[in-house]
Amino acid sequence: MLPYIKIRCYFKALTETCFTEYPGSTLRGLFITGLRNVCCHDKTISCKTCVLKKSCIVPHLTHHQTPSGEDTVQPYVLSCSGVGTRYSKGDDLFFDMVLVGEKASSFFPYIAYSLSNWERMGMGGFQYLLENRINHTHGTIDSRRVNPPKGRLRLVEVEQIFSSGSPPASLFTFNSQEIVPPQPDRFTLDFTTSHKQPNGSIRFRSPCRIERKVPNLETGIKGKKKLIGPELFSPEMLIQSLKTRTISLMAQFATSDNDLMQHIDTIKAYVDDTTQWVSKNMDMNKVIRVKPKTGRWRHCDGFTGSLTLADIHPYTSQLMAFASIMHLGKFATYGYGEIEMAQ
Repeated sequence: MLPYIKIRCYFKALTETCFTEYPGSTLRGLFITGLRNVCCHDKTISCKTCVLKKSCIVPHLTHHQTPSGEDTVQPYVLSCSGVGTRYSKGDDLFFDMVLVGEKASSFFPYIAYSLSNWERMGMGGFQYLLENRINHTHGTIDSRRVNPPKGRLRLVEVEQIFSSGSPPASLFTFNSQEIVPPQPDRFTLDFTTSHKQPNGSIRFRSPCRIERKVPNLETGIKGKKKLIGPELFSPEMLIQSLKTRTISLMAQFATSDNDLMQHIDTIKAYVDDTTQWVSKNMDMNKVIRVKPKTGRWRHCDGFTGSLTLADIHPYTSQLMAFASIMHLGKFATYGYGEIEMAQ
């Protein structure tokens, strides 16, 4: 079983606030900066060299590693497809976050407190200037300096969202400043069912990045990984991406039991020979991410749109339900890969 907590964070804009076309990068930056402000005893050193790295929440969430020291999947996901680009003073906004693993409940008070400190951190000033200032030839930003407004957000409330459909539970409010411990949900996979889902669809609510080694048409040799566009995205790539995402999270954060490795082996071994694509309506979404300190930018594109499927394999249906919570593909901590299932 994989324990997780899904929370919804409600904010109010205290000043005019601006985001880029896709706000996941800004929200992730605020989240990590807020955590470091709350937890770090010495901000001049990196997490990898800190003596408290094994017990601190910051490296656990942002630089999670295997016991052997290898970087691995990070135990949180941002869902921010509903966040707009510009807010006036007094406007409301919200986004969702999923915290994965047994430690999520014990770490939640630190996360709630760090979110409540966002109003002390200015944000959005750099994003305010991006339009028409990108040099596409050199990959840089116009360096002229002006003083745009820097947005400030106040945390109003944090609610827990349950997979069962139960009413949301309030965990933290600005007025009370009291933190209620969350009750973890648990995701399980049923490998005994053989019931097929007759049809369904997947809607990509945020850009999805799938990278694969594509063989050279002349030599047949696979080269470096490249971003897959809608024209190359196939049923096999969808199934493999679902399996990869599920296995990586379960291997690192699922509760230890005798059946865990057997479940992972089952996911690796199963072959979906029933699911069919009825239609595909997808486009490439152009996303630009910028590093304010260096003024450099790069494309972080991903495809959006929808897929209609028929005769969905029972295992694939469960993995799709898993991805609707944990996202699909790369950059899930930036809000990429958010999908929605429908019948």
